Amino acid sequence: MHRLLNHMTVLCLFCMVFLNACQPNHKDTTEVFDDLLISIIQDEMIHSPELRSKLDQQKISFAISSNHQLTDRSFASMSKMQVTRLEKLHSLSAINPAHLPPDQRNSHAVLSHLLKASTDFSNYQFGNTDLFSNRPYIITHLDGAYLEIPAFLAHHHPINDLRDAQEYVERLSQVSQAIDDEISHFIADKKNGVIPSSFILDKIIANAQAIYDQSPDQSPFTTTLQYGLEYLENLDIQSGQSLLNQAHSILENDIRPAYLRLIEEMETSKTDTPTFHGISIIPDGAEYYQTILDSFSLSPQTPEDLHQLGLDLVSDISAQLDLMLSEQNLSENSVGIRLTELSANTEYLYEDSLEGRNQLLADVQNHIALMDPIVANTFNIGALPPLLVQQTPEKSAYLALGSFYDAGPLGQFQIANFYINLQNIVDWPSWTLKTLSFHETIPGHHLQQAIQRRTDLPLVQRIAHFPAFIEGWGVYAEDLADETGIYADDPLGRIGYLQSLLFRSARLVVDTGIHSQSWTRDQAVQYLVDTTGYSNSAMQDEVDRYSVWPGQACVYMVGRNEFRAMRDEADLKLGNAFNLKEFHAVILDAGARPLTLVKQDVTKWLEQKTEEKSVAE
Repeated sequence: MHRLLNHMTVLCLFCMVFLNACQPNHKDTTEVFDDLLISIIQDEMIHSPELRSKLDQQKISFAISSNHQLTDRSFASMSKMQVTRLEKLHSLSAINPAHLPPDQRNSHAVLSHLLKASTDFSNYQFGNTDLFSNRPYIITHLDGAYLEIPAFLAHHHPINDLRDAQEYVERLSQVSQAIDDEISHFIADKKNGVIPSSFILDKIIANAQAIYDQSPDQSPFTTTLQYGLEYLENLDIQSGQSLLNQAHSILENDIRPAYLRLIEEMETSKTDTPTFHGISIIPDGAEYYQTILDSFSLSPQTPEDLHQLGLDLVSDISAQLDLMLSEQNLSENSVGIRLTELSANTEYLYEDSLEGRNQLLADVQNHIALMDPIVANTFNIGALPPLLVQQTPEKSAYLALGSFYDAGPLGQFQIANFYINLQNIVDWPSWTLKTLSFHETIPGHHLQQAIQRRTDLPLVQRIAHFPAFIEGWGVYAEDLADETGIYADDPLGRIGYLQSLLFRSARLVVDTGIHSQSWTRDQAVQYLVDTTGYSNSAMQDEVDRYSVWPGQACVYMVGRNEFRAMRDEADLKLGNAFNLKEFHAVILDAGARPLTLVKQDVTKWLEQKTEEKSVAE
């Protein structure tokens, strides 16, 4: 494995730790930890002004505002931050968590996991290493400054006064440099054999070309500013027009040429790039894949075991669907073919019109409302933030996932959004929408995020992102809805629920197939189509997503299985003393965290409840 840090850096770190240990200790352990925690978050926000804007966090003071800056994506900045994180990991390791109160112990464990994972990934000389996410390719059809910056500016840069607007323009002036920095990183990775497949390069080209081709009056870089200026009160017209003129000039002279350079590089890179490949084909790829799986705290952790788990789950769920489909007079052909036939039944499809889209969104809203009384019986939670169900904006639908939940900036009790991409409305038969709604909103992501973003949790636990926890909870929420009898009079809705579980299970098979068994793109797509009944085009998009986000597709079902196993164990040990509200509180109240830490929390809770039960008896 390549190592990023040389011997001199390690020696410097050793000296720093030694000198710190020699300093007189005037603070108790809790104060030292609090100072370190603030220091870590400050470092991350200074390194990434975009992160600070997204969090909208006002409690941490800075000498100057960073709302005029974009994140520095240069090699030098990334290398410096990797060293900083290693320093912080050393400092954190010097603090004994046993000497901390429970809340700080949780934060210590979460930070240790995040910093260790970041350090592990920094040992590879490719891709992007961050505190909250790691990916092997610096630019893909889903990631990269060329996509992330226009979305960031549109959704997270405030324009509440003239200074905000001026800072927006300052950030625009840095877009071309950000794109060029990533192109340089892409070229360096390519020289080392690390590059996405040509299918992905084609998609990058298409995405970048679509943004480049937008007229100055339609570009998100200028329309976001214009929209914000229109809502400013007492704005001097001349000042506003001057800013718009600057934005148009930056777009034409700097940003659009940068997109052309990106397109040209992708075209050049296609020449010697495999048509499709998993991560195992790149240097250290198999090891990187295992590092990803380890960072998710999955059990089982090896690709071989995860692959077999997926096959076993597919077999079990398919058997359940076979019976239910037969009861709907669909008894011939494979389960996948029958699901395809059911999806194509026009009786369950929405009209491809404004009225049809509005009806679909209204139905989703009604499905969510069904959960209100159920939530009251299974969770200790007050009012949830308001939630708006809406169609993904048409101008960005070609870039967006099928559906996604957006909780909004941290620290603001504002409307959260559940977006559904209705570009192809035939992808959403009515019988699939209940399960989708429960996963993304209540009792899924919306409920979990509302609890995690409570202001009494330490900041790191409010912003931490652990996919196995978050997506595992989303699938567990689908199970929870089924347990309540929500499908008692809706057999088609329950088929939709089982199809969702089948899809999550098939993802295990395909992700490990691509990245550890050299599956081809056609092989992966065909397996998903044959198994799940989803459309070929939708599954092509899924497979391309898995190819650039290795391991991510594994977390859904494995995380769900872990939550179910913990609950089954608690139910078995406590019997009549088992309280579902209390169990859910143990899972959710400490925020998203590695599954190993969740298990520790559940074990402590079980020990306490068992002792209480013994005393009562």
